[in-house]
Amino acid sequence: MLNKLWERLGQIEHIETICTGTLDGIPENSADIIFSFLVFQHCPETLVKKFFVQGYKVLKPNGYYIFQIPIREKHEVVMSRSRATDMVRWTIDELKGLSEVAPYKLINSLDSYLNVWQKHE
Repeated sequence: MLNKLWERLGQIEHIETICTGTLDGIPENSADIIFSFLVFQHCPETLVKKFFVQGYKVLKPNGYYIFQIPIREKHEVVMSRSRATDMVRWTIDELKGLSEVAPYKLINSLDSYLNVWQKHE
């Protein structure tokens, strides 16, 4: 998917793409934006929370964390045969709970397709 991104965007200065299971290797207060699209719905809830906390450390003050998670009325995990494409669907209350693990400021409505949170210190 990263190759597809670069095919579409070409080479753009000052943008770095990372495919990793952790943000630990990224220096604190070094990123303006963290963008995750069509990823978190395939991750266990604990991993999403871990990325949310780690992202807060990595973002510069007033930096943005933009991500997408399917929202449903009830929490749901849909298992696939391969387990590689399990789908986790969150509730709005669960999404609100992310602000308890790291003090971001929500920028848009929780029922938006993309969630935009800002590091606010």
